[in-house]
Amino acid sequence: MKTILKISGLTLFYFVLLYILKGFNLKNPFFDSTYFSTTFLFGLIGKPISLFITTIFGLLLLNLLNNKELFPLIKKQTEKFWVKSIIFIVVAFFFIILLRLFGATLKSIIFDSKYQLFNTSFNLLDFFNIAFILNLLGISFFFTFLLIKTANFSKKIFTSEKSFFVGIAFFITLLVFNILIEKFFPLHEINIFSKFLISLLIIILVFGFGKTSKLIFSTLFLSSFISLLILNEHNSAKDYKIFTALSHKLVRPNNFYLKAIIQNDLEDFVNQQINAENLGNNSAFKIWENSLFHLESIGNYILVYKNGQILSYFENNFQLSETERKADFQLNSNIIKVEKFFSFDRNEFQIVVFANNSIENIFNSTSADFFKNLSSFQNKIFDFSQISLMIEENNKITFLSDNFPFSEESQLSKSSKNTSFSNGNYSIVKVFGNNSKIYTFIKRNDNLTEFVFKNLKIFFIHLVAIFLIYLILSLISLKKSTIIFNFKFVLVLSVILITTLPLVFLGFYLRDFAEKKNFDAIEFKLRKRANQVKNYILSDSKNVSLSTEKLNEIHKNLGINFSIYNSSYCIYSTYEEFYTNGILDENLQKNLSLAENQKIIKNKIYQTTIYHKIYHSFVAEIVLGGRKYFIEINSAFNPITMSISATDLDMALISTYSITGFIIILMAIFLVNKITSPILRLSEATKKMSTGDFDIQIESQSFGELKELTNNFNQMAKQLGTAQKQIIQMEREATWQEMARQVAHEIKNPLTPMKLAIQQLIAVKSDNSPKYEEYFEKITSTLLKQIEILSKIADEFSAFAKMPSVKVQVVNLSQILKDVENLYSDISITFENLESDLFVASDKEYLSRVFINLIKNAKESEAKKIIISIERKIEYTFVRIWNNGKKIDNENFNKIFNKNFSTKEKGMGLGLFLSKQFLQNTGSDILLVDSNDNGTIFEVKLKNE
Repeated sequence: MKTILKISGLTLFYFVLLYILKGFNLKNPFFDSTYFSTTFLFGLIGKPISLFITTIFGLLLLNLLNNKELFPLIKKQTEKFWVKSIIFIVVAFFFIILLRLFGATLKSIIFDSKYQLFNTSFNLLDFFNIAFILNLLGISFFFTFLLIKTANFSKKIFTSEKSFFVGIAFFITLLVFNILIEKFFPLHEINIFSKFLISLLIIILVFGFGKTSKLIFSTLFLSSFISLLILNEHNSAKDYKIFTALSHKLVRPNNFYLKAIIQNDLEDFVNQQINAENLGNNSAFKIWENSLFHLESIGNYILVYKNGQILSYFENNFQLSETERKADFQLNSNIIKVEKFFSFDRNEFQIVVFANNSIENIFNSTSADFFKNLSSFQNKIFDFSQISLMIEENNKITFLSDNFPFSEESQLSKSSKNTSFSNGNYSIVKVFGNNSKIYTFIKRNDNLTEFVFKNLKIFFIHLVAIFLIYLILSLISLKKSTIIFNFKFVLVLSVILITTLPLVFLGFYLRDFAEKKNFDAIEFKLRKRANQVKNYILSDSKNVSLSTEKLNEIHKNLGINFSIYNSSYCIYSTYEEFYTNGILDENLQKNLSLAENQKIIKNKIYQTTIYHKIYHSFVAEIVLGGRKYFIEINSAFNPITMSISATDLDMALISTYSITGFIIILMAIFLVNKITSPILRLSEATKKMSTGDFDIQIESQSFGELKELTNNFNQMAKQLGTAQKQIIQMEREATWQEMARQVAHEIKNPLTPMKLAIQQLIAVKSDNSPKYEEYFEKITSTLLKQIEILSKIADEFSAFAKMPSVKVQVVNLSQILKDVENLYSDISITFENLESDLFVASDKEYLSRVFINLIKNAKESEAKKIIISIERKIEYTFVRIWNNGKKIDNENFNKIFNKNFSTKEKGMGLGLFLSKQFLQNTGSDILLVDSNDNGTIFEVKLKNE
């Protein structure tokens, strides 16, 4: 009942908290619904913080549900096989429903989140990203634990059968349900193969490894694997869905959509970003960089006018001639023009945007590599370098990419209209456009290597979290089990640290080494290109000046982008528009981030920041006609391909360390278990010996010192067992002697009056006295009473003589108390906090006699009411027995458990003495807590299982 109240209160608090959080709008990713939002639970889970709260609620609920009262073991099973089978089938059906809910939840995580968890640009060092990934682990642990509990429940239904065959039967039942549900309710929350694999792994864990409650880390690892399996499946589906939608959107029947996007971007720029800086000579570039349409690589030309004069312009992938650039050229069907007029600071401004709405233009993009390295490009949904496009028009096929994957194009051209499908290796979308054109978009799907690489990033975070959980739980268990912390845990931790620390240091060394090599390679290649430009200029001995024609010739022939500076100011650049637009500074010192008074050193490489991104620049000096010039070449406009970049190295290290760390932890746990398991068995055996069980023998497959230690323990147990038997025999003989003395004493008391009475009866008979009948009745009555006393003495003696040896095992305390209650129907017995199953370590028969003796004593003290209350703690269970009988006098308070002490006239003083002796021999105890006019309280302290 208490558990149900706790669950109800927790659920109410959860919904109230979600409702409150729904109204919060903070500038924080956790409270931003654009990061994650789902309509589940009527839209209450509309923010990442709500998802996090839901995970916490689920784990707390799981802790409450993991209760024997709500997950009962079927103790009193029916013998009818068909009833068991029905229960078994219902449990299997519930398992499938849970699995589908699991898949649907993770599907929501992927489809309702703006995060592309498996994207290569996904930053693992961001706190929000880490929290999001750990949240996924929590959700997966919740469902996986429930699935394991459900499978374990099915195992308990047929407890008399072999676990192996029950597991096979459960798996076959799951397969049948999977097939039937997929046929009639194909919701596609998780594919059939994934269901098959997940079911198989859980069944192996439950039916192959025994008690699942002790496999928390196996559950965590399994949770991580299952979550990655399902997430990757849904991520692939989302990629395909986006690819299909954008393929259709690219083939636009008209230009209204693109115009609307551009108009919205201009409105945002004017309303939100207008200030003195944004209206400078780089304002056109800022409009482009903060817009959305450039994500599709659409060619554009942006002009900003101030009072009728061109203030700024920017062109990307538009390919205008000089004439078209300066004139209001004729627009064709693919060219879109959008204008925006506004006033600011007493000036009139006009923004004119031209966009080329042509698929051919998109796939033949001439965007500078510099732009492709910007963060806005890195977040593109479409990477056109990975997409192939085939255009069919009037039976003519045109390819707009060099990476077309199929040798026989006919298989695509013959496919039906509006077809979109994925064949595993490729996703293919066929769209029918205007003028009888057919566009076939093809995107290569991830192969096995890419799949593993992407998953390892998230698994690495999971692995670190699992290790931290293991560390925390081990620290918590310090008070409970010192041997686990001091030996097993320290040994595992030592093995992990010994193996991983060198790897960590090696990783830092490799990264530093790679960065140094990359820096040397960049310097070498930039120096080489600078020297090529320099030598080309100096190759003409008659050339004493730098003409634009000559420099354009160098750029065309060498294919190198460079800038020439006279003193510190740019006089020529192959990317002049970047200076004109204010993206680059004409002052070389500022471009190189140098102080004004800092001298520029020739033939040196510098780090330079170009629009929030760090590049490298090399400066070479050249003297012509007695004048000194600087040639500047940077990696922004002269991309240098490294054998492995810092980012690639980081990902390679993360991937390697994920696999290595996982293997190290598994091997460490396996090896340490091989070492510690004999010691733990010795520990368990020692605990059993402390309860008086000396018949225990340990089977060990160890060798060396552990084998010798085990053999010595077994030998010691045998010797102690023999000594125990001898001691018991001696105690029994001494008890017999004492008992014989007491019995002899008790027998003598009634024998004397019996003898006198018989002699008197004989004398009366001999005298033929008329009072014979009167004496006969009187004497026979006395004899019967004395014979009854002797019978009681014989019963007590017989009960004492037949006492069996103590056998400690796990017993159900609740059942024992209920059985004792049934013996005394003539007295009121009430229980407090009595659960259906309470297990303790004791001897069932002896423990039953203890409670019978206590209730019998209460009755004899004229008690009318008895209350038995139970308190369960970590190591012991405390049973308090209160009765409202006569109190025990203060002078007898400390004697009540003494041998031969009794407050009753005919008591032998053995009941409480034997009860205490038995309990103490089994690691338990009994105490007299209090006795006054309000009642008497005894407390029985029993050792838990």
